[in-house]
Amino acid sequence: MDDDFQLDPEFQDTMEWETRKKSASPPPDDDLSAPATPKGTILYLTVSTPHTDAWDWHGPFPSFAAILPIAQHLAKDSPTALATLEQVKSKGFTRLVVTDPIEETHFSVLEVLTRFNPDIRATLPKPVFTVSASGPMLHDYDAVYKTVKSADAKGKSSTSQIIGSYPSRDTALIAAKATMQELVVNEEDAPHVSAEFPAADAGGGLIMAMNARAKWEVCVFFETEGTY
Repeated sequence: MDDDFQLDPEFQDTMEWETRKKSASPPPDDDLSAPATPKGTILYLTVSTPHTDAWDWHGPFPSFAAILPIAQHLAKDSPTALATLEQVKSKGFTRLVVTDPIEETHFSVLEVLTRFNPDIRATLPKPVFTVSASGPMLHDYDAVYKTVKSADAKGKSSTSQIIGSYPSRDTALIAAKATMQELVVNEEDAPHVSAEFPAADAGGGLIMAMNARAKWEVCVFFETEGTY
C-alpha cells in the first residue's frame, strides 16, 4: 500500500462513528411492569446516562403519580419514550429507556425503585434525609504522564445506588458510614476515607474514599422542599 495513502475525511468520520457505535454498550430492554407498592412503600426515580457517565435520582415519593411528570420531562425529546409513558401512566413502569432520536448510542435509563418504609411514607411530604452511594469508580490513568486523574474516575452511571431515606441526620449518618464500610471492606489497598459534614449545618454531606485503584462516594442529601 502507498505510504501516502489517506482516507477521505468524510469516510474516516463514518468509520470512527461506526467504531464508537460497535463499542458502545447496548441499552437494556424496557420493563413496563408496574412497581409493587404495598401500603407503606416509597418510590424513587433514578436516571443513569452511560455515554456521559452520569447518574441522578428523584424522591422519595408516595406514588408513581409524582414521578410521571419528571419522567415526561426527561423523555421530552424522545417520541417513542413519550408514547410509552402515555401507555403506562396509570400503572407506572419499572424501567424505561430514553434513546436519543439522532445518536442511537446515546440513551438514559429511567428506573423506578421501591422501598418498604412506612415511617418515611408517613413523614412525606416533610423533608427527609436520603443516602446514595457510588463506586468503585475507576481512576483515569494517563499513560503518557504516568499520573492518575482521580477527577475523571469512571463508573458513576453503573455503580450508583439509592441506599434509603431517613427521618433524621443522625440516622442518615449512621447509614452512610455503614455503607462506606461495606463498599471498601474487601479492598486490599485500604482506601483513605474522609468526610465533609459542616458542623453548623443541619443538612447533608459527603463521605469519600480513595486508593490507587478507585474512589467511592456516599452522599447524604437533605430535601428541604419535601417530596409529594
